[in-house]
Amino acid sequence: MLFISCCFAEDAFSASDLIYITEQFPPFNYQEDGKLQGISVDLLEMAWDRMDANLNRSVIQILPWKEGYQEALEKKNVALFSTARLSQREPLFKWAGTIGPIRNVLLAKKDKNISIISSEDLKNYKIGAINEDSAVRMLLDKGMTEEELVLEKTSRSIIEMLQNDSIDAWAYGDVAGIWLIEKAGANPNDFKAAYELGQTDYYYAFNRAVPDSTIHSFQAAIDYIKTNKDENGISDYDKILAKYIPTMDAGNDQDKERAQAFLEEAVAYANDNGIERALQEFNNRSGSFVRGDLYIFAYDINGTNIAHPFKPELIGQKGLLDVNGVDIVGREISLAEKGGGVMYIVYPNPVHENRDEPKLIFIEDVNSSIYSSINGNSNGSINRSIYIGTGTYLSNISAYFAEEDRENLVSFVQEAKEYAENSGKQRALEVFNDPKGDFSRDGRYIFAYDYEGKTLALPYQPELIGKSRIHTLDPNGVDFVSQIIDIARMGNGFTYYIYPDPSGNMTQRLKLSYVTNVDDTWFLGSGIYAEE
Repeated sequence: MLFISCCFAEDAFSASDLIYITEQFPPFNYQEDGKLQGISVDLLEMAWDRMDANLNRSVIQILPWKEGYQEALEKKNVALFSTARLSQREPLFKWAGTIGPIRNVLLAKKDKNISIISSEDLKNYKIGAINEDSAVRMLLDKGMTEEELVLEKTSRSIIEMLQNDSIDAWAYGDVAGIWLIEKAGANPNDFKAAYELGQTDYYYAFNRAVPDSTIHSFQAAIDYIKTNKDENGISDYDKILAKYIPTMDAGNDQDKERAQAFLEEAVAYANDNGIERALQEFNNRSGSFVRGDLYIFAYDINGTNIAHPFKPELIGQKGLLDVNGVDIVGREISLAEKGGGVMYIVYPNPVHENRDEPKLIFIEDVNSSIYSSINGNSNGSINRSIYIGTGTYLSNISAYFAEEDRENLVSFVQEAKEYAENSGKQRALEVFNDPKGDFSRDGRYIFAYDYEGKTLALPYQPELIGKSRIHTLDPNGVDFVSQIIDIARMGNGFTYYIYPDPSGNMTQRLKLSYVTNVDDTWFLGSGIYAEE
């Protein structure tokens, strides 16, 4: 944490009079190559400028968290950041913010295959944490006791224990933890977030003696930095976030490879042991095909569920929609009919207390003899095509699309379709391709393709007009143009893919698109991007 002392009149502290303390906690605050940086550091420096405080980041010094925390409690002129605003801490400090959210997780070696389905499972593992860290409070709230935890003063000692298997997992912020693991000389790809403890917002915490007027000045400055936007609708706060946080995590290649290998293992098991025995194993929550957040599900080609270890109530049910209205099973069947493929859904993650998260799904068709007893009939066997699947969760990506935004998206697409039907295809495409036209609104626009995948309308990428994108893949290998063609052929519907956001400097982000058929030659659609 960083430290400065200044001259001040007792109990009349302005921003320039305070001691500012922080710690190594990327991407919010950290020192690298001798330079202090991070979201909270940049935001604080902007707030100082807004408040006409003659300060810069050179006045900040890094201290261990517990030491800095005690300083903020005991000294009248201290500001501590970044600090989780927990209910237990609320009366201990005065607050200004928010700086941003953080996700506390259990970080563990991938080869340990830690499986935590509920908070009761936490007691099965030896968990390390840093004294006074917010993750400790989250563990206590989930039923752990301090005596059951391995509490240390620094991350270095925790990481050493994690590496030599003295502890099973480390409770800490996901991004900061992986960064610190890498700085300690370990390979960050050997670790994963095995369980989510919870999310919380981070603030600047001030000693209770700091005057309310100073707190209000800080808050007004932060609010201005967040809400004052340029002609492109981007605030200085947005720019800070873009500097330190990738707008899109395209998924860890090792996690994707692990999921694909897991699926191939399941296919081989079905081929070697028969589908009936395979389904029994796939449905066994304690079986060999449940490994942390990896498991196998299965459907017949008519859309009836025949295997799901965590949702047995789905077995025998037909079809499934996710929280955003995406026809999960319909999309999966379209892939299975082609032999298999990759797609996105939003689905409860069993290792994160069933929180809805984006999931990259791998599907493979399996043609096999399925015993009729699956459906309660023992009259021999029938030949039927089924598909099985698995996936890897993209837990760092927001999956939230507001219901009102989804409804407005459908209305926007329907409006465009009616315009095309009334004005004719040629005139409609001219309007759709105008980035300043009637159908380009606050970053939302209309795209259009023919059923061979040729681009007809794409206002922010005019160089693609007339070109076929039939086999265009997104960063995770999702054949999204083919998938939206499949949806349009069925009439209309939603789907996800990763695509450049024109309102965010064309950075790649998760997009929910709605498409609709216009006639038997072409279709159109539009999309919205996940809220941060």
